[in-house]
Amino acid sequence: MKERPILFSGPMVRAILSGAKTQTRRVVKPQPGMVWGHGVALPGNTYGVPSDVHHAHVDMPDGKRRFILCPFGQPGDRLWVRETFWEAGRWWQHGEYGDDPRDYTWSSWRTASFEPQPTKDGKWRKRPSIHMPRWASRLTLEVTGVRVERLHDISEEDARAEGMQPCHVNGEPYCPAVAQGRPHRLLFALTWDELYGTWDQNPWVWVIEFRRVQ
Repeated sequence: MKERPILFSGPMVRAILSGAKTQTRRVVKPQPGMVWGHGVALPGNTYGVPSDVHHAHVDMPDGKRRFILCPFGQPGDRLWVRETFWEAGRWWQHGEYGDDPRDYTWSSWRTASFEPQPTKDGKWRKRPSIHMPRWASRLTLEVTGVRVERLHDISEEDARAEGMQPCHVNGEPYCPAVAQGRPHRLLFALTWDELYGTWDQNPWVWVIEFRRVQ
């Protein structure tokens, strides 16, 4: 079993905490022209592919065939979540929104032998998720499935597993007419385009299924 970091936005962290999010999609890099298969190679395989990581067998746009390793491991591996956090001297706290982070849950990193001190000015500063160290992470995920597919192949059920929640109007679920009975998938497409702007390009993506480790 290996551990790797993974970044999630504030809304997605809250979706994981609530149990609504059990999948994530990440663009395959470099982007292949065609994917012939994917999986975990057997130890000692003749292609020299590592047997401890999921990989995809692909054709690149230039016509060359190669293996691309999944940066998120394989089933059984673990991912520790990096998220936006707050810092005041040696005090650390999770949370993305609000001017006063003291309302958020503390990380459990403190020990009896070390009492952290706030900065002299007492101000809290927001830090980007990429800088969160392992010991400050409050979420660990176990990978339960890995596959490669086109982004547009996402189903309504999978979009729900991505943590998508259609909006409500006057307390009732609101489904725009263009959703055609698939509100979660539509919301996922809109969210993806807002973040990456590549929905229309229909890229190949890693689909990572996971469960939260308590």
